Amino acid sequence: LNEALIDKVFDLIEDLTIRFETLANDLSDYNDLNEMLKLYEEATPYLLNLLDEDDREDFNDRLDAALALVDDSLFESDDWRIGDNTYPLEVNGKIQATFIGESMGEKGNGIFYTKERFDVRNFEMNIDINQITNHSGGWFSFGLMENPEIFINAEDSSVQDNKGIFFLFYPQTQGRIKILIYQMSLYSNRFFDAELTETLMINIRENLNIKFSTITKEIAGIEANYISINIGGAKLETITTNSMRTSLIDYQGYLYLAGSGGNTKSPTTVTVNSINTHKPTEDDLSMPEEKEPIEFNIEDQTYLKGSETDLVIPFDESLTDFTLKFGSVLVPSDAYELVGNNIVISHEYLETLADNDYDFIIDYIENEASFKLTITSEETPDKPIKDNNSLVVWLISGSALVLLLGGVLAFIIIKRKRV
Repeated sequence: LNEALIDKVFDLIEDLTIRFETLANDLSDYNDLNEMLKLYEEATPYLLNLLDEDDREDFNDRLDAALALVDDSLFESDDWRIGDNTYPLEVNGKIQATFIGESMGEKGNGIFYTKERFDVRNFEMNIDINQITNHSGGWFSFGLMENPEIFINAEDSSVQDNKGIFFLFYPQTQGRIKILIYQMSLYSNRFFDAELTETLMINIRENLNIKFSTITKEIAGIEANYISINIGGAKLETITTNSMRTSLIDYQGYLYLAGSGGNTKSPTTVTVNSINTHKPTEDDLSMPEEKEPIEFNIEDQTYLKGSETDLVIPFDESLTDFTLKFGSVLVPSDAYELVGNNIVISHEYLETLADNDYDFIIDYIENEASFKLTITSEETPDKPIKDNNSLVVWLISGSALVLLLGGVLAFIIIKRKRV
C-alpha cells in the first residue's frame, strides 16, 4: 500500500513539476505567474517529503531551476524598489505585480517608486485590479508618502515617521470595493487617528482611473482650495490644500502599491497601466506640462465646381493627429493632407459633394475648429459697383437727364406764348 501511494505521489509531483517548468519557460503574464506560485506550494514541502531522498533531490533541483527562470523574468529597475514576497512582471511597458503575505514590517511586500516624488495636487494613475484576495482582512493599498516606505501601523506617535495619504481597498460582496482613506499628518498620534470618516465605494473592475487635482469651493461663505480625489468615478473633496501640507509639506510624496493577506491560492494582483499618462517603465513619469490649446478662426469657404482648384485651410503643422468631418460624415483620409501650416482638401473629393452648405469640423487633440463650406456649380454673380466712380457716373447721368427735361419744358412754354 505504501509503495502504491508513493507511486501516486511521484506521478502527481512529476505532473506538477512539468507544468511548473512549462510555465517558467514561457512566463507571459500574471495568470501564468500566479499559477506557478500555486503549483509550487502544492508540490512542496509535504508531498516531496513522502518520496525517497534521490527522487526528492531530483524534483527539488528541477523546481529550483524553474524558479531561477522565474527570477530572471521578474521586473527589476533602479527606479523601483521591490518588497519581499512581491512578484512583478513587465508586460508591454506595464507592471503586473502579485503581492503575497503581509505588507507590514521588514519582510513586507510592495512596489515603491523611488526615483522622484509626485505632486498630490496633480497626479494620475490608471490600474487594473486583476484580483484581491478573499482572505479575511485582506486588502490592496496605494498612497503618496513622505518616505518610500509602507505606512507604519502603530499605536503611538511613530506613525508620524512617514506622513502622507493612502487608500485601503477592501473587497465587499456583489463585486464592490470599499475604500478607506488615511491622512497621516502632524496630528496623527496613533494609526487610527489618520482615518478619515468619509469612505468611497466602487465596483471591482479593470481600467480604474485615479486622478488628483485642485479645486476651489465655497463652504459657509468661506472660499478655499481643496484636493479633489477621483477614484473610479467616486470623489473625495474634503481635504483642503492647507490641511494636506500637514502631511506633505511641499505636496510631494513617493508612490507605493502593496497588498495584505494574499496567499498563493488567493493572491492580490494589480496591473499598473500608466502614471501621469506615461508607461510606468518609462524613464520620466513626471506630469507633462499643460499647453494652451491652439485655436483657429477659419473664414467661410466656397468651392466652385469645375474650377479644379484644391481648397486650402489654415492650420498648424505640429497638429498631425486630426480628422476632418461634416455632420456625421468622416472625410476619407486620402482626400486631404497636411502641407506645412495648411490642410489641403483635394478638388477631386470636393467635386463629389452636392451643391449645398456644409459645416466642416477639424477635430484635433487640443480642440476643434469649424468653418462653413459652400459647394456651388454657378459662379457668384457680379456685385453692383459701389465705388466712387459709380457715384460720378450717376451724377453725370442724372445731370444730363435734368438738362434734357429742362429743355423740353422751356420749348413747351415758349411755344404756348407764341400761340
